[in-house]
Amino acid sequence: MAKLLLVCDPPMKLSKAITAECKSLDLDIGYLHGANECRKAIKMYRPDFLILSPHVQPTELDRTMRWLGHSDGDVDRPRVFLTGNETPSELADRWSWPKELCLQRPINGQQLMKLLFDATPSAGRSSRMETPGILGA
Repeated sequence: MAKLLLVCDPPMKLSKAITAECKSLDLDIGYLHGANECRKAIKMYRPDFLILSPHVQPTELDRTMRWLGHSDGDVDRPRVFLTGNETPSELADRWSWPKELCLQRPINGQQLMKLLFDATPSAGRSSRMETPGILGA
């Protein structure tokens, strides 16, 4: 079964090379343009991964992530990567998010592929990861 990566960062499009590599590794990619669209897609499709700009109405998305956590338990939450023009350290500090899950634009394709595919199941490990709410609370 294909995994799903949703990208809710309106100015960002993954390169053709990253898209092709994801497709070859059975990872579908969907692009979303706003908080409401992202929230609905998260609830409907239950993605494995989410690339998110915290500037896209983070409070609404935080509610959705908390809903997912309460409805299925933390292990069913998507692995969420925050993006921005700041360094990973600055993003992590500003949003109280794990530094290793913060990606500076433009996204380094090799780094993204490593983060996505290091999270795939092996030896009973879940592909999903326990993550804090979008606002880090």
